[in-house]
Amino acid sequence: MMLQIKGEGDQQQQMVLQRKGQGDQQQQMVLQMKGQGDQQQQMLLEMKTQAEVQLQQMKQDAMEKRKEKKANVDKKLQDNSESVQLLDEEIKQEIRRLDEGIWHVDNRLEDQLKNPFRHLELGFPVNNITTAKPKLATPRFDGTPTFGVFTPQFETSASIPDANNLSYEAVKRALERGIN
Repeated sequence: MMLQIKGEGDQQQQMVLQRKGQGDQQQQMVLQMKGQGDQQQQMLLEMKTQAEVQLQQMKQDAMEKRKEKKANVDKKLQDNSESVQLLDEEIKQEIRRLDEGIWHVDNRLEDQLKNPFRHLELGFPVNNITTAKPKLATPRFDGTPTFGVFTPQFETSASIPDANNLSYEAVKRALERGIN
């Protein structure tokens, strides 16, 4: 029996040793898993660092592109404002030129209106210069035309006393003379 107990005790010791060996194996597995976890954490940390570096680089690139575009827009605005200023100056010069031309024409017209005989003095041809109102001669009734033809002619000339520079008394005398 002792042997039996001793055999059982050995078996138990072997089982304890086996269990102890299994515990050691489990500890090694835990340590391996912990090491793998540490490696994974380190890899995650490296990936996070790389992502932050890439993000920083992307931010810098975006800022540089933004600065370049802003510089291009500023340059275009400057060019446009310069061209607008040039056009504005050209328009002002054209307005000045037209104003001077108008001034010269106004002066010439004013001179012509002041002295309509100036052209005659200088020997230039006279175009459409009238010095007096047109005159209509009062027709005389001498008996050759019929009285029906004479009457409208006489009435036309007599009805425009201002055109003939006649007063009403002169028209009255002309009427009396025309009938006699």
